[in-house]
Amino acid sequence: MKVSSKLHIFTILAVTLNLFIASLVVAASEEYETELEKYAERTKAVSGGYKGGNRVFLQVGGHKFFDYDAKRIELAGIYVIALRNNKVLLRHHYNTYQIAGASIGFAHDIDKLPSGTFVVIAAKDEPTKLFDEDGQKALYQIGAEKGLLNQEFRTSYLCIGIKGLARGKAIEKAGMEELKHIGQKVDELIEFTFPGKIKPKQLSSRPGQHEGLMFGDTEVIYYIPENFNPKTTKYLFGIHGAGDWHRPGALNRITQFKDIADIENLVVIAPVFDNILNWPVNRERDLDEESRFKDQKIIKDRYLWDFVALLNKFNEQRSDLKLIEIFEFFNENLMRREKFYLCGHSGGGQFVTRFITFHSELVDKVCASSPGTFTFPYRDKDYPWGLKMDNLEKTFGSQIKADDLHLNDEQLDQKMDQLLDLQLFLIAGEEETNENHTDLTWQGKGTLHKTRNYFEAMKEEDKRLKDKGIRPQSKPFKFELHVMSGVGHDSAASAKKTIELLFPSEKNPSIAPTNSDSSKYSQILREYADRTKVVSGGLGNGNQVLIQIDDYPFYISVPNNNTTAGLYVVAVKNNHVLLQSHYNTFFTPQACKNFLNDIDRLPDGTFVVVAAKDEPTHLFDEDGQKALYKIGAKKGLFHQEFRTSYLCLGVKGLDKGQAIEQIGMRLLEHIGADINKPARFIFQKKDEPAVMAGMFKIYDPSIGENKTWSINDHCFIRGKDGIWHMFGILGIEPHAPITGRVFAHATAKSFTQIPWVKGPDALKVDSGLKETHLWAPHIIYHNGIFYMYYCAGGKDRTKYKIHLATSKDLERWHRHPENPMVVDGFDARDPFILRVGNEWVMYYTATSTPSGGEHIVAYQTSQDLIHWHNRRIAFRDTTKGTGGGPTESPVVVRRGEYYYLFIGPRGGYIGTDIFRSRNPFKWEIADKVGHIMSHAAEVIRDVDGKWYVSHCGFGQGGVYLSNLYWNDSQNDNDTSLPIPE
Repeated sequence: MKVSSKLHIFTILAVTLNLFIASLVVAASEEYETELEKYAERTKAVSGGYKGGNRVFLQVGGHKFFDYDAKRIELAGIYVIALRNNKVLLRHHYNTYQIAGASIGFAHDIDKLPSGTFVVIAAKDEPTKLFDEDGQKALYQIGAEKGLLNQEFRTSYLCIGIKGLARGKAIEKAGMEELKHIGQKVDELIEFTFPGKIKPKQLSSRPGQHEGLMFGDTEVIYYIPENFNPKTTKYLFGIHGAGDWHRPGALNRITQFKDIADIENLVVIAPVFDNILNWPVNRERDLDEESRFKDQKIIKDRYLWDFVALLNKFNEQRSDLKLIEIFEFFNENLMRREKFYLCGHSGGGQFVTRFITFHSELVDKVCASSPGTFTFPYRDKDYPWGLKMDNLEKTFGSQIKADDLHLNDEQLDQKMDQLLDLQLFLIAGEEETNENHTDLTWQGKGTLHKTRNYFEAMKEEDKRLKDKGIRPQSKPFKFELHVMSGVGHDSAASAKKTIELLFPSEKNPSIAPTNSDSSKYSQILREYADRTKVVSGGLGNGNQVLIQIDDYPFYISVPNNNTTAGLYVVAVKNNHVLLQSHYNTFFTPQACKNFLNDIDRLPDGTFVVVAAKDEPTHLFDEDGQKALYKIGAKKGLFHQEFRTSYLCLGVKGLDKGQAIEQIGMRLLEHIGADINKPARFIFQKKDEPAVMAGMFKIYDPSIGENKTWSINDHCFIRGKDGIWHMFGILGIEPHAPITGRVFAHATAKSFTQIPWVKGPDALKVDSGLKETHLWAPHIIYHNGIFYMYYCAGGKDRTKYKIHLATSKDLERWHRHPENPMVVDGFDARDPFILRVGNEWVMYYTATSTPSGGEHIVAYQTSQDLIHWHNRRIAFRDTTKGTGGGPTESPVVVRRGEYYYLFIGPRGGYIGTDIFRSRNPFKWEIADKVGHIMSHAAEVIRDVDGKWYVSHCGFGQGGVYLSNLYWNDSQNDNDTSLPIPE
């Protein structure tokens, strides 16, 4: 063949190929034109340009993208949004006014987009100054005709196109005025409020509550437990209801599950689902002057309902897929788990039941409380009320993308079989008989009725699948129905019941789950047991219980004093005492519950010693048994003899049966492996008080702040309305000793509430009164008035001032006109007021002379709480100096004939010594009778008569409480600290 003939053939082939490719391009472009029409119908865009300032609005479907800030015009140039299959592929601002390479970056990003991607470009202020040919080529790729390269210097520009669209086919506008595009089926332009710049998703593993994690328009609030361990932590998703809409509902989920999260080591995740459900809002019609909805029914009917059905009729978003996206993100960025716990109340309960219908493989255990409707397993009822799945477009709209939900009968049988393998707890209140959703009376007349009917329907479905041979006959029906007596539609009660049901080890003390870290805990047990001596006295040995770890004896018992029967418990982790308490399981019905609560609060890996003192079993119940199982006990005390002895050395999280456990009717001893002979304990002749030093946190001032704060010297007082108040020095970390210019204020309905609620600062420095700082408040109540004494400082530290402020409600404080009350040095501070006889006594810390010397506890007296005089010394330490010393934070408590003085820091920053005397004006070093691990200790008594001691300080992270145990044979009712009324 001749060369010319070959070239001719190749030319024909090349032309044919080019024509073929061109035909494909044309076909693709024609298809994209149809896609563009669909997207344009759902799109609103505004290009502000020079005349419109910084005004750029973009919305596609339910996605809102950019904000408007008239005072910020530095972000000139163009904004670009690109979506494909309803996923945002590109969202960026290119400053083509100030940055020479911005057009190149824009072109590069457009190049990377796949063909068929929908793109919106809008100018913001000034787009063209540095716009170049690279940017122009990128505009041509999405179907632009004019582009920006040769436009006026300060033009506005708007382009709505698709990557691969033929040139000239895009919606394109250019000019010197504000340019708008409103989809052809959108009947009005609305003013949008936008969330602003979207930050990259970032997870924190810091303990505490975290907010602002965004998935598109969906916010996620989550909580990391105090003892977060990614090896053992599990996920718990809590779904808000349709009634408690927006963020408050999700925040409420976090609040309800915080405590169990810390106990069970759970990461709690609460999506704000109403954010992904959007519809056009008309400001004049729907919103008031403060941009609030005039009619809450709009929110419930238009915004919230659809998330419970998984599908949304107002846009293409799927709440079930959003939850899975969130779960996958946490898996990739925090810790990987195959499944998660799931719970929801009310509308959240509806979501839960529908989610597990299609995604049961992702859920470990699930609890649905008070769902208003269900997806019954009926094939003749349209979804979401039944499982007829062929009519979704009619129900939810033509734009729904739900191919994965168009299931045939065989596929639905498989889904039902998987669903019935789940442990599902259904909860309803006994009083939930309200007739809701009257068009669904076939499901039931009210929430309780519907729940019972759904439960029975699923029983029938289980039987049907077994009869068809799809489900083995041997498989049990695992759904449970729980009706709460005397309860209506109550989120708090449902949350409490949910916690009880989702954790079987909490529900049934005979179940003790295995722990993957048990072998590590066994090593901890061996290490501590080697250093431990214990004797459990039991009935035959009176009050003899001795516990000693290393050289530290915890309890020294008094013979012939059997009033403190029950259990003694000491818990230590990393050589720090976390719990030290006595539980009178002979006399006190609540003792076992308190024991369990305290064990629950301990982190895994804590070494625990439990020893019986005289009689442990009279009122010992299942709560106590649960607590013993948690530290590795096998037998426990629940079924033991009436007057047995008991001894258990274990570790929190140890597998059942791995603890050292002894039971009998005689004295039980445990001597550590490295101790070759029993220790000889010497009983004190004095009636010494034993004080628990294990703490639990009630308040952290740093929560919700962007800086780390601490509380130092503080006080507690119960208001006339029964509300507890805490006031204390608020300091920023790392601390500076002379700072502290406001008093923190927190409140609680019950004294042991966790956490206390942060309130506004109570008092601020008054420079007009020459206050330099606020330190160490102490409050008493007298004749209808609350008196707060505090250190106000002063420039001359040898003449520090103690001031007084008064209040009738603990909220509004007024400084007394006769301030200062006391002037003394060096750094005279930390006042404490006590009534002794017919006069008031103010104790405070100072030095023996105002310019320095021995550290002392000074005192002055008063008849009227205003005029103080006659400075004397109540306690003198041998150390000398100025400023802080070992006599700070004095607290005086009378019990019977004794006066106890608490002062510190002694033996380290965290340490308080206790001295006892029959004279309220004189204590000696030799009067020391105890030591507790606490800084700035306050002694408090709760309404149930229990005693507590507090702890705080710089670097401590907040305020802590601990039980305070007296072993001095004095009458609890004969004291300067009576039970609060």
